[in-house]
Amino acid sequence: MTKPELVTLIMANTGEYKKTHLMEMYKVDLEKIAVAFHQPEVAENRTADAPALEGQGTTEDNQLAQNDEIGTPTAPSPASALAKAIEKVYEDNEKLVKGRRLDKDEFKATVIEKVTAQMPLDTPAYPSAVSDTTIATMQQLMAEPIAFCPINENERKMLESIPFVPGYEGVESTIDGKDLLQRVKELHNIEIATSRALMVSLKRKKLVAIGGGKNGGGTKTTITLLERGVRHLKIA
Repeated sequence: MTKPELVTLIMANTGEYKKTHLMEMYKVDLEKIAVAFHQPEVAENRTADAPALEGQGTTEDNQLAQNDEIGTPTAPSPASALAKAIEKVYEDNEKLVKGRRLDKDEFKATVIEKVTAQMPLDTPAYPSAVSDTTIATMQQLMAEPIAFCPINENERKMLESIPFVPGYEGVESTIDGKDLLQRVKELHNIEIATSRALMVSLKRKKLVAIGGGKNGGGTKTTITLLERGVRHLKIA
């Protein structure tokens, strides 16, 4: 209740409002307000011109403040609705995801990413399509669970060294394996013999592809990022 409303109520119901505890606290202020209620033209001027009392804004100000606090409700985006629909199907069929050495968070994120890429954004309107595609994608990815085996700290260091190798211009670049070994040594002080084993491990876990060819009588090893390696570099 505003102060003017409070004064009106008190004055309408008691002739001894000045003796109340509340009136003793705010006597001077409320007496000034009371004058305006006996002079309608003054009250109009107060409403139109005077600043609001401390701690109390106009109705419009209060409404704006309330809107700012609550926020304007917005409908979820189609992409968000589709992702939520896919996630619901995934959770209902999570028993399909098996394997102790499996990064289940990465697996789930990959399923949502791949299904979203395959389907129109208005697909949530057709739940059977979301369900069928999500389950099929889960089964397809589970056919090669090693592609979701967690990577250790040294493997991550080696993977994150790739963009610093000479010749790297983007995720589709093919780089010299020997240059990668040398850069890992420089950046992380990991011995070449160890980083060779790490390179093989990254290949086994489907993060990179290793190629080779004849170069001046020797074998030149090349490294190319695979889809999972690109995803981890973006995460990093």
